[in-house]
Amino acid sequence: MTSYAETFGASFGLHHSGLEQEDLLLETTLASRASLKLLTQDGEPVGNLFYATVGNKSMFTLFTGVYFEQAEDFKAFIAPKLLQLREYQHSDPILTWAGNTLGLGSD
Repeated sequence: MTSYAETFGASFGLHHSGLEQEDLLLETTLASRASLKLLTQDGEPVGNLFYATVGNKSMFTLFTGVYFEQAEDFKAFIAPKLLQLREYQHSDPILTWAGNTLGLGSD
């Protein structure tokens, strides 16, 4: 649901600013879901819109002024970032608070 809300909101705002979107087929095993769009204005590329789900984390990025017209070029650029996102471990703020409050330590 988060991915849909983020991309719908961004797409709505971008469309009303005169930007068009073209889907670029991005195939990667580093994310369970990934979407890449080329943003154009008056037929000229101006940026990209990218969304990926990696485990229970998501990455939503809007590039302007710099852009990738080929999904394979973008894949080479974004792969190290997706690997970092996959490896990143974060503490659950509620469990940490409860553990500290009850004297049980953190998660």
